[in-house]
Amino acid sequence: MMLWQLNMDGNATSRVAILEGHSNLIRTIAFHPFLPILITGSDDKTIKFWQLNAESNSAQCFSTIEEQSEIASIIFHSVLPIMAAYFQNKTVKIWKINAAGNPTIFLTLPANNVNSITFHPKLPIITTKDSENAVKFWEIDDNFYGINCIEILDVDEGISIAFHPSLFILAMSNMVKTLKIWR
Repeated sequence: MMLWQLNMDGNATSRVAILEGHSNLIRTIAFHPFLPILITGSDDKTIKFWQLNAESNSAQCFSTIEEQSEIASIIFHSVLPIMAAYFQNKTVKIWKINAAGNPTIFLTLPANNVNSITFHPKLPIITTKDSENAVKFWEIDDNFYGINCIEILDVDEGISIAFHPSLFILAMSNMVKTLKIWR
């Protein structure tokens, strides 16, 4: 995987680092919203945490999580210290992240056949879209002890879901080339 330095107009100016460490395809990447950390998820069934160093234009892997399935997608919450991943076996895990950026404890979401995940931009809620045509809203306990499904929407076949970063709007794309939006 390569890291590029961008100039102010958004054009890539130079490659600053090549990150090596996965033994198979890197399927998903995410930057931490306020720490200099990048996470990568791979078909080698690992999630790697990389500490970015702007001064030396480098990155060092400082933590690896080994899993039972290939990683399909990883996301950070925009304001809360949590991250989530869903796997090729259609399961979801959520980790609490400490101040240094290390994953500490995790919850396994009691959801099956998940094919898309997104965090609410402000609240401790993760939303899943599953292959049984349901969008489920899961509230994470304040102390990170549990998670409860608080609402289920029956929907057509969906592909991807996303929250607007500041408005209370959820959008979902589907197989019939339309976009549905809920407020």
